[in-house]
Amino acid sequence: MRLLLPLLALIPLVPATASETPATSQAQAVNIADPNKQVCKKTETTGTRLGLKRVCKTRAEWAAEAEYAKSNLNRNIEQGSASDRSR
Repeated sequence: MRLLLPLLALIPLVPATASETPATSQAQAVNIADPNKQVCKKTETTGTRLGLKRVCKTRAEWAAEAEYAKSNLNRNIEQGSASDRSR
C-alpha cells in the first residue's frame, strides 16, 4: 500500500507532460526548417593564428553553398575517374 500511493500521485502528471511535448517539438521543427533564419558560423583562415572569422548567412544560403560544394566534389571525382580510364 505504501508503494502504491506515490505511484498513483504520479499518474496525473504523465498526460500533462506528454501533451506538451508534441507542441514543443513542433515549434522546434518550425525553427529548424525556417530557411530565412540567419545562422552564424566561425571559419578558420589558413596561415594565421587569429584566423577565426564569423560568417553569417541564412540557412538557405548555407544549404546552397553546401550543395554547390558537393556538386563540385562529385564533378571532380567523375572527371578524375574518367581520365583514369583513358590511361
